Amino acid sequence: MKETPGNPASNRLPPGVNDQDMIDAVSRSGYPLQVRVAAELDPQFSIVEEWGYIDRETKEPRSLDVHGYLSIVHDPASQFHPELVLLIECKRSDLPFVFFQSAVPTIPREYPSLFGFRRERFELHKSGSGYREIAPGEFLSLHDLPFIAQGPPVSRAFAKAERAGKALDLTKSLDLSGEVPYRTVLMPLASALHHWAGMRKVDGDRALYYPSLTLMLCVLDAPMVLATGRPESPELALHPWIRVVRQESYQQHVWTSYRHYVVDFVHVSHLSTFVAQEVLPFAREVSARIEQAKPFLIAGRGAVNDWDQWKWGELRPVPK
Repeated sequence: MKETPGNPASNRLPPGVNDQDMIDAVSRSGYPLQVRVAAELDPQFSIVEEWGYIDRETKEPRSLDVHGYLSIVHDPASQFHPELVLLIECKRSDLPFVFFQSAVPTIPREYPSLFGFRRERFELHKSGSGYREIAPGEFLSLHDLPFIAQGPPVSRAFAKAERAGKALDLTKSLDLSGEVPYRTVLMPLASALHHWAGMRKVDGDRALYYPSLTLMLCVLDAPMVLATGRPESPELALHPWIRVVRQESYQQHVWTSYRHYVVDFVHVSHLSTFVAQEVLPFAREVSARIEQAKPFLIAGRGAVNDWDQWKWGELRPVPK
């Protein structure tokens, strides 16, 4: 193994551990993938590796692989200075991740997450029917933008392939485990999202607001397999970008409510293309809509003719 100048003689690998053992261990750890992802994003984003957050369940400090920040201000003179934030977990595996395509590929109305406004929810009025309180993403009608409307396959169940017994024993059959990716990907990202939402919470009026468009990503250095068709005759295809939607129930006062987490899984070799052709154009469109909707965002409300079928451009002031 190479040594840096001045390395002391006592700084040596112990007996029984050779260079190849260390190379194999480092390669399997996933740490080099984190470095690769950070390096690819660094020219455009402000990057923090091992970004610290507080786990929402245990309340213990933990760290996310990569936190990426980019200002997406549309008008420097505006009261709104939007930002794009990527919360990223990185996973490496020689064996595939398998995603089961959803039969009903709907995306939650509250997606994507937008924090940093004076209000967490906005009033959407309809003449003669009162109003609904909706999330910022729905208030800006972001679902009609290509990143969502023409996005990747949607999955609500995914798993990691594993071999029974020793992982390197190629004679063993493959099994699928949903527990490992749920525990090591979805839950850390959910906690990191809650932590970031708390950091971007706004109390009272401000001269400037910093709306935070926050996307959760899992970058995989592993085969990504999309499963479609019927259980007795599944069809499998390799796919570099898959959107996973998970529903979670939680207790709110005396009733049970639901929230959703949406994570884009992207193959590491597709990451640069994904960011350049999908994420950045979407972020710029979101920034432009924030600027166009400025009077409604400041007022905290707007009116439409139809709650379910309205489109961007139909939002109008609430009659006095």
